[in-house]
Amino acid sequence: MAAKRRSRRGKFPSMDAPDPTFQINMGIRKVSEKQKDRETLRNGYAVKKQELDRELEEKCEPYDRAIDELVCGIFTRVEDNRGALTQGKMKKVIQFTAGAIRQRFTSSTSVFDEKKAVRWMKRHGLKKYIRRKVIEEVNKQSTNSNRKKLAGRKIPGLSIDYTEFFTVTPKATEIPITLPVPYLKRLAKKAAKKKS
Repeated sequence: MAAKRRSRRGKFPSMDAPDPTFQINMGIRKVSEKQKDRETLRNGYAVKKQELDRELEEKCEPYDRAIDELVCGIFTRVEDNRGALTQGKMKKVIQFTAGAIRQRFTSSTSVFDEKKAVRWMKRHGLKKYIRRKVIEEVNKQSTNSNRKKLAGRKIPGLSIDYTEFFTVTPKATEIPITLPVPYLKRLAKKAAKKKS
């Protein structure tokens, strides 16, 4: 009888496949650790950034003050010589070789008593400033664009605020500096008092 051939392969005990939930949980824990490390790093840099921002503000303050004073000086010269600079025409932007200046107005309408404002506008012939949707209401766009016609009128339940801004844009930097005109007028008064 022929002898049975033995296989050279050894017998190994069978192993169960690893539990997938264990591996997934391990992966999630590792992600969580990395997120904690990242957040710790970010928080550290956020504190450093706040300190740097504060330090930068302190260092920039003299420059900001100097820029405000220079813009104020330009504003007073423009106000004193507006006729010569614009040649009698109304110009929004005046170009110079070093840059440009412009003066603009912004207005905003606040309605705090709609019914009262609508009633008053109807009585005084200002129906074109009333918009009809489901109910009648004040047309804020129309009142803002026609602010000169409404200037000086005390409309109950309605407030129209005008703000004038002065902007200087140097050609070298192309960074506009915009300041409100009332602020510039206060600076000019302070400068005049210092000179006296």
